[in-house]
Amino acid sequence: MDEINKLHQEILSIFKCFKQICRKYKLTYYAIGGTCIGAIRHKGFIPWDDDLDVAMPIEDYLKFREIAKTELNGKYRLYDYMDEKLNKFNFLKIHDTSTTFVEKEEYHYPKKYKGVYIDIMPIAGIPKNIFLQKLYLNKLLFLTKLDLNNRTPLKDKKTIISKIQWIMIKPLISFKYDFYTKIIEKNWKKYKINDKNDILFAWRIPLNKPYSNVFKYEYFSNTIEVNFEDTTIDVPIKYDEYLKKDFGNYMELPPIEKRITHKPAILDLNKSFIYYAEKRRKELTDE
Repeated sequence: MDEINKLHQEILSIFKCFKQICRKYKLTYYAIGGTCIGAIRHKGFIPWDDDLDVAMPIEDYLKFREIAKTELNGKYRLYDYMDEKLNKFNFLKIHDTSTTFVEKEEYHYPKKYKGVYIDIMPIAGIPKNIFLQKLYLNKLLFLTKLDLNNRTPLKDKKTIISKIQWIMIKPLISFKYDFYTKIIEKNWKKYKINDKNDILFAWRIPLNKPYSNVFKYEYFSNTIEVNFEDTTIDVPIKYDEYLKKDFGNYMELPPIEKRITHKPAILDLNKSFIYYAEKRRKELTDE
């Protein structure tokens, strides 16, 4: 079995644990993104994909966070952005602490090291009215920028201009690292997820296309169970409409040059990330 297949099996094991918790506590989730495409087009992982993405309605997402703290034990653990200052992405992960999956941008930050994981994203309600949508999205974008700047070290800024901006802004927004994150989560709960509102992929609001992550409620009004590798996975009931809006002709295979993986800095399915984090800390001390 080659490395990508071994990785898929590891990710699948984590997903099965997640699914079991959701079934036990009657929590809703949806396969999204490449995972949803894989489920429909390949009946499993996209062959070159190296992650698994699910999303949950915000109420269930927050319930899952609390439940996972007691339900997950042994080698599986919750990787929560609320617990780590340097984590800049507002979504949860479940990772296998007996393995290592360190992405390139994380390499110099041992505190961010983790095992092989699945991503768990929040879905929020957003008003259908375009004017109210604009106000809500702009507010979330503004809070996200403040949150990101509050969590980002100066050395992560790549240009002189961005460093100067960071130095000028930092005294004005310098609070505990999760200050803005808590405000963002509070805003995620502002609009109910129902047929009076649309659906917002709350973790992903592109600056250049802020409406690209807004979908009709009917796409996500329920789930259907489809085959996925040797198990099943829940997808949005109108997965075809959702995937066409998000990806276009998702059933057509992309050209080879666009079949991209994360290409982690460190991938080890047999050794814990703790080993590599300690090793990297020593290297940084010696530098």
